[in-house]
Amino acid sequence: MSAFAISELLVAVTCSSLAIIFFIFGHNKTQKLFAWFNVAVSGWGIFGFLAVRTADYSHSLFWARSFLVPVVFISVFIFHMYVSFSPPTPLSRIFLVFGYAQAVFFSLLVPTSLLISRVEWMFGEFYFPVGGPLYPILFVNWTLLVAAGHVYLFSAIRAADPDKKAQLAYLLKVSVLGFLGGIPNFFPLFGLQWYPYGNFLIPVYSMLTAYALYRHRFLDLNFVIRRTLLYSTLATLISLAILLAIIISEQIFKTALGYHSLPITILVALLIALGFEPLRNILQNFIDHYFFKGTAETLAKEKERLEAELKRTEKLRMAGTLAATLAHEIKNPLTSLKTFTTYLPEKMDDPVFMDKFREVAGSEIEKIDRLVKELLDFSKPKAPEMRPIVIDGILSHCVNLLQSECSRRGIRIVIKERG
Repeated sequence: MSAFAISELLVAVTCSSLAIIFFIFGHNKTQKLFAWFNVAVSGWGIFGFLAVRTADYSHSLFWARSFLVPVVFISVFIFHMYVSFSPPTPLSRIFLVFGYAQAVFFSLLVPTSLLISRVEWMFGEFYFPVGGPLYPILFVNWTLLVAAGHVYLFSAIRAADPDKKAQLAYLLKVSVLGFLGGIPNFFPLFGLQWYPYGNFLIPVYSMLTAYALYRHRFLDLNFVIRRTLLYSTLATLISLAILLAIIISEQIFKTALGYHSLPITILVALLIALGFEPLRNILQNFIDHYFFKGTAETLAKEKERLEAELKRTEKLRMAGTLAATLAHEIKNPLTSLKTFTTYLPEKMDDPVFMDKFREVAGSEIEKIDRLVKELLDFSKPKAPEMRPIVIDGILSHCVNLLQSECSRRGIRIVIKERG
């Protein structure tokens, strides 16, 4: 398998994964457009892989023409998404209508020889398409839409708030990286013998986007990823990278030295098997450090510390509530005592008043004393004591507390005894 075929396969796998994530978790227009953009890129990767994998001329020509359908929509979807970050204008609407119209027009021409006239055996590895008479027009339209989309994105970055600006700036960087890797794929169609190694930058763009999804809620997507899934994904990607390195090295040594690589391939496979466990440990430490900010042991200790802090905070909150309740309960008896002491100089010789004063003052001071004892017993609470009571005494006590204030306000309280 050629390096270009591997890159196309990686493009298909990584971009289709992003498309699935954004279709499942995305809710707004921008997120859905980003999903469709990745569908188009992954479609190009799939058809491109099929085109360069076959040694049959007619099959390669069919798949080479087929991959132009997702290619023409790549520029439209990316332009539409970047325009959506800014308020719509008449010019952006014209560009959008033009983009979709030309994409449909060129898609209808795909079966003809106007866009791709034939395929040629290139780089001694695979068939690659050669452009037809209308292919330069398609390329110019495609490039203009992509460039215009990035201009709109840059304008949106300048007008965005700080948090949004950071996300859009990251999007601009990974987008430029991906397109710089994809554009060289057009060169062989113009007869330029430039091996499209840049295609490997597109899976890098996908991985950077996936990282931003996890760390920074990229494009405001609420996406939760589990540690085991992250281990598996990175292990798969690293395995693919190792496989790619083996295949490329095999091709280089085969070309340079002309050897048959089976013994060396077996040796490399054994080395990989022996090094898998250390590689797994390194990978796990890398993920723990850069994604989860600590090992499993440190994370467990941090969890225990946070739980203890949460309990302490809850106790402080309860103490604050208790203090506010006690302050209110103590204030009521003090208010009654203050009211009686206000009238005390005037009614010192009134025996009825003095009897009530002694009764109320004693009971209110006893209440304050009981509240203080309950506060001292807070650390060792007792079970509640349930017993029947006679409400008449409680009612009379409440009336005595309010009698002076009611008299001052001209309010008369009458208690009727039960017959």
